[in-house]
Formats: sequence, structure tokens, C-alpha cells
Amino acid sequence: MNAIDFAATGGGDAETVTTAIAAVVSAFQSGAAILERMKRRGAPSLASPVPRVLEESIVQAPDEIQRERLRGILRFGPQFESGDVTAVIALQRITIQLQNSLLNKLRDVEDGEADIMALARAADLGRDNTITTLIALRQRLAQAEMTRETQSTPATSARPPSTQGHPAMSPPREQYYPPPVPPKNNSRRGENPVMPFSPATNISRFTYREVEEDQFEIQSTFSASRPQSERNISVRTAGPRRQSMNSDQSGSTGQSPHRTTSHDSVRQVDKTYPLNFIIGSQYPSRSNNYLGFCKAAWNLQCGDDKAMTKAKDFTQSAQSKYYFLSCSKARCSFTGRDQSAMSNRAITDLTRGIRYRWSFLAKSHAPAKSPQEDQFTFVCMFCAFAGHKSPPMKLSAFLEHISHQHRGNGLSEVILHRTCCIQGRICYDNETFDINLLPLEEMKEGRARDSGYVGSPRLGVDETPATIAELSAKRRTQIKSDVFELGTS
Repeated sequence: MNAIDFAATGGGDAETVTTAIAAVVSAFQSGAAILERMKRRGAPSLASPVPRVLEESIVQAPDEIQRERLRGILRFGPQFESGDVTAVIALQRITIQLQNSLLNKLRDVEDGEADIMALARAADLGRDNTITTLIALRQRLAQAEMTRETQSTPATSARPPSTQGHPAMSPPREQYYPPPVPPKNNSRRGENPVMPFSPATNISRFTYREVEEDQFEIQSTFSASRPQSERNISVRTAGPRRQSMNSDQSGSTGQSPHRTTSHDSVRQVDKTYPLNFIIGSQYPSRSNNYLGFCKAAWNLQCGDDKAMTKAKDFTQSAQSKYYFLSCSKARCSFTGRDQSAMSNRAITDLTRGIRYRWSFLAKSHAPAKSPQEDQFTFVCMFCAFAGHKSPPMKLSAFLEHISHQHRGNGLSEVILHRTCCIQGRICYDNETFDINLLPLEEMKEGRARDSGYVGSPRLGVDETPATIAELSAKRRTQIKSDVFELGTS
């Protein structure tokens, strides 16, 4: 089953292309709301009028994205609304990039560090990447449709001619028939001559509360008037456009098949979904206390490298100094003084079958009151993003929890992408990952078929002598030989 068929059958994930687009559009709406708010309050860097290119880039992007979405829905119907894993992950990545490059920089504008053209470029890039992702999804759906039609078409050879004036009828195929599209006119790019887009009724309202703004004011500007306690969002989805007629078709009954009217085919169905469904998985925000994470940890999850700052300290002899990483938040004492923090090399825990980098701990840390490393606590990103409560845990309990609760537990592709996690195989050091859930069966046998990580000093196993002692001398020699062969190949 390919990615297209997987999405068409549900895929097991709550996140769809429609909900992922809603998150992207909401990021643009939040940016427009922040920009409007700064114009009213007179930010220091906005003494002159806002350049038209910036305002148009941010305000008009949602309309252009929704028009491209409607084109896909008119062509492929529910299949396009569901999409595939590739499109969902790409849209999730665009949302995170907008959070970091657009919304965070808008805060810098208010503080007097204006870079208007950089903001315009970030908005244009997010819009173009979103539209490109939707076009690529349409191409994959068209290719899959062509493949299915080729496989379902019977051989035309030895086909008997029709008799008695009754033409031979081919069996009906179960597929989506798009409504007729009028001829193309000289409309400008981005305009849809079939169905005009109305932002007031077709955009799902979800705003990132990460921005340091008055969120009640932002939501009152761009959201529908709903009670604050209401946690459901109403989404308008297209109703059934064509009903299958082969179920009621029979030559013995003599009854005409039921057909849907044109009024029914364009009927809109209102469905109410929980907020967690709209955004696919939970996002830390100020309103939910960042799900227990330190705010700098959330900034790291969004790709903000400035969330951790480089600091220096002196040794007891005061003759030499060393550098370490420290949380940028004044009320958090989380630090990384180990060499693994500066190099971000992979640390291997053979007992629990986990490889992780210090960046994974930095993205998971809770606000720390004490600078002592044994007092640091961490929040499980897998639980938090899936909508489950995760209490802060110390490092040992934190790694034990991940090893027992989330190994091979059906993690969605979206959560794996957001946590930068690779599971089910052993990764090389040069691969991009924050945490690697190793195959537990291979760990018990002491094997390393996919990569050389066991017994390799560069991976930190030499720092766990108790674990290495559990391996026999013969097994260690064999594994080190395999590692040497992998390194020289």
C-alpha cells in the first residue's frame, strides 16, 4: 500500500492535509494580527507606514493557499482533503518555519529591530512552499489515479461485438467524478473561476499563542465570535458530490436508480471537530503553560537556536576556562556542561536501547530552579504532542519512560517528525536525529547489523562500563571488528 492509498483509507492519523493547511493559514493570520496590533500601538520601528510588500505578503497569503486547496478538492475530492504522509509532514515543517522566521521576527520588529524585507521574504517563502506542496500532492494523486485505471482496464482483444442494437456496457468504476469545470478565462494567477474563496467561512481558526502578544485581542480580530470556554472548531467540508448508482441498479426490479440533485451535490455539511483534531497534535503555548516545557525548550522545538546561549566558566584553579550551554531564560537554570552538549554527539544507553543527543534533552527540559544536573527534570514530547499529560521526570525515569512506553507503540509520522525521532533501526552518527529508538531484539543479542554503535568510544559507550561488562569478551571483539569494517568501508 503506497502513501496515497494509505491516506485514502484513513492512515490511522488524525492529521490530514486540510487540518495541516489550517495550521499554516493560522500562522499567517496570527502574523497579520500582530502587524495590525503594532500599527495601532505605534511600535518604535514602525514610525513610517508599513511597506505595502510586507502587508500584502502576509495578508494575501491565506487566500492564495486556500485557492490552491480548493483546486485540489474540486479535482480529487476527499482524497485530496486527506492527502498523504509526505504532504502532511511538509506542511508541518512549513508551519514550524513560519513560527520561527515570521512570528518570532515580528516580535523583534516591535522591539525596534526591524528587518522588513526579511519578513516579506519569509512570508513569500512560506506561501510558495505551501502551494508547491499542494501541487506536488495533486501530481501524486493524478499518477496514482492513472495507475489504478491502467490496472482496472480489461484487455480489448477478443471482445465480442454488441448484438441486437444494445451497446455493451462496462461495469461502473468506483472513483470520484469531479464537477464540470467551465472554460478557462483570462483570470489572473491565483484566482479560481469555479468557486470563489470566502475567508470568513472557510478558514479554520487556530492561532499560535507562542507569540508575546495580547492573544485575546488577536483572536477577537480574526476568529469567529465564540465563547472562550468552547474548545471545538466548526469546519465546513464539502458534502457528497456524486452518489454511486450501481448498488440500486438491477434489470429485474425495473426501478430507476436514485440520483442526487444538483442542490445536494453542492450542499455544505457542518461538522464539529475537537481542537486537538484540527491541529493534529497539541502545541505548547502560554495558555497551557507550554505543556510543562520551559519556554526555551519550545523555542528550540521551533528551530530557534538562540534559545540556548554559550557561556563560560573557570575551573577551581582559575587558570583555565571552559564553555558550556545555558538556557536563555533568566528563571531557568538548565545547563549542559558535559562535552556531549557542546558537540551534540550521540549518547548510547544500551540498557534502555536508546540513542539520543543533548539537543533532545534541551528540547524536553522543564524550568529548572537549581543548576545541579541531578535536579533537572524533563517532559516527554511524545506524550505531550499526542495529547497526554506528562509530569516532569528526572533523567533516569525519563529515559526509562520513553523506552517502555513509546518503543514500537504506533507513533504517527507527524510526531516522529516533530520529535526528530527514528525508530525500528539503528542510525549512523551522521544522520539527522535527536533520539533513536533501537530495535530491542537486536540490543538483547548484542548485535549491530545496521550501524556500528556498540563498543565504539566515539559514541560514549566507554562511559558506561557497567553496561559493557555485561557483554562477553568474545562478543565485544566481534562487534568492534564489525565497527572497524563499517568505518573503513
